[in-house]
Amino acid sequence: DSNWFRPCPYPILLILFLSSFASVTIDNSAIAVEKYVLNTTERQPYVNDEKQGFLELIIPELFRRIGLSAEGEVMEASARAILLAVEGVHDGVAERSAGLEKKFPKLVPVPEPINIYDFVAFTLDETIHMFDWNEMSGYSKCHIIGWKILEEKLKGQQNVYTVRTAEQLFLMLAARRTEVAMYERRQGFALANEKNIVVFASEPPLIRKYQFIFLHQKHKKLVRPLAVALRQMKRDGSYQRVVDRTLKPFDQ
Repeated sequence: DSNWFRPCPYPILLILFLSSFASVTIDNSAIAVEKYVLNTTERQPYVNDEKQGFLELIIPELFRRIGLSAEGEVMEASARAILLAVEGVHDGVAERSAGLEKKFPKLVPVPEPINIYDFVAFTLDETIHMFDWNEMSGYSKCHIIGWKILEEKLKGQQNVYTVRTAEQLFLMLAARRTEVAMYERRQGFALANEKNIVVFASEPPLIRKYQFIFLHQKHKKLVRPLAVALRQMKRDGSYQRVVDRTLKPFDQ
C-alpha cells in the first residue's frame, strides 16, 4: 500500500484545519493537481503500517490547511526517490536535508524545518564511544548505499561497507559483520526494537541536520503557504503533539 498519506481520523486535526484554513490560503485556480504526491525513503517512526507515522500525520495536515490534498509513496532507494521528484514524476520529497536544492535546482525547499535528523553510530558494545569521525577509523562500519552525507564523511576510511536496506544494515551489526552501523537515530532504535537487537548510539550525534519538505519548481507557489501552515502547527501545539506521539518514544 503506497498511499500512506491519508486523512487522519482524529477530531483535533479537523478542528485545527477548520480554524486555520482562512489564514493560510492560496490561489487554487492555477493548480491542476488533484492530489500531490511526495515520496519518502523513511521508515518507522516516520511511516508505519498503521499509517500513523510522523510524516503521515504532519504532511496531510499541512496540505489540508492550505486547501489541498496529498498522498505519498514510500521508496527504498534514496537516489531514485530524488530523481523522480527532480523529473516531476512526483511532486516533491517529504523530508530531506537542507541544501538539496544546490545540487538539484528543480527542487525548492519549504523554508521552515519539518524535523531534525541525528545521524549516529550504532554499536552492540556500550564501551565503544565515538565523538568524531576520526575515532571511527579503527572500526569496521556500514551504512546504506546512496546516503551521500555518510559517504562524504567516511571517504578515505578503510573497512567501510554498504548495504541496500536498513534491515540488512542491522542484520550486519547483529551478526557482528560490522562493528558500527551508521543510521538516523530514531529509525535505528525503532528497527532495533523491532528486531530485538540491543544497540547503543553515539552521543552526541555525529551529524545533526535540519530536514525540509522539497517541492518540484512547478509548485513553487505552494512553498510559502506550506511554511506558514507549518509555523502555525508549531505555534498551536498540534506539531508537538504529533512529535510526542510518534517520535518521542524513540528519543533514547
